Parts: sequence; C-alpha cells; structure tokens
Amino acid sequence: MKHEMAFEPPNLLIMRVRGVWNADEVLKMNEQAFELVGGLREVKFLADVSELTEVTPKARETLVKERMPFTYLKMAFFGASSKLKVLGGLILKMLPTVKKSKFFETEEDARVWLAE
Repeated sequence: MKHEMAFEPPNLLIMRVRGVWNADEVLKMNEQAFELVGGLREVKFLADVSELTEVTPKARETLVKERMPFTYLKMAFFGASSKLKVLGGLILKMLPTVKKSKFFETEEDARVWLAE
C-alpha cells in the first residue's frame, strides 16, 4: 500500500502518505483512522508527508467536507515541501476538528511538540 496508517497508544494516530493523494484514498484513510482509534474522541496526529507529491483538488474538497468523529488535539506534519506547507496550512484552517497544527523538518521535532 502506498499510504500507511498506524496507532500508538494512548492516542497517537500516525500516517505516511506517498505520491498523489486522491479523494478515494482520503475516504479510505478516514475509515481506517476511525477503526484504529476505537472509542477515542480526542487524538494526536503525526504525518510523514516527505514523499507526498500532490493532493488532488477533489482530495482537498473531501478533506474539508468529510468530518471525523473525533477531535485532533494536535496535528504534526514533517517532511513537507514549501508548496505543501502553504496548501496544507490553508486546508487545516478550514477543519474545525483540528485544535493545533504545525509543520516540522524532522519526525523527532514533531514528536517532541506532540508530547508537550
């Protein structure tokens, strides 16, 4: 699978996205995220986007329209290109379930911020 998701107790959802991310993949990953977190209503999120090349317009629309049934206390992204940081920042501002988000150069820096 080109995209991967995992869960680290007690509340960290981890995602790795590679290549082009389309709307169908967004929906599949949302379903997988819901299954992974179980009954949790608040999670932290860590995403490796170092190999993400494109978020299609339909995927961006789906990200905004498809609300998750839990709140993201913090979302940390690492490895993003400059273009992705700008695009991601705009998308994140439209997501009411995201309390805080930040981009980092390394996974280690992202994990430190998530643990604070």
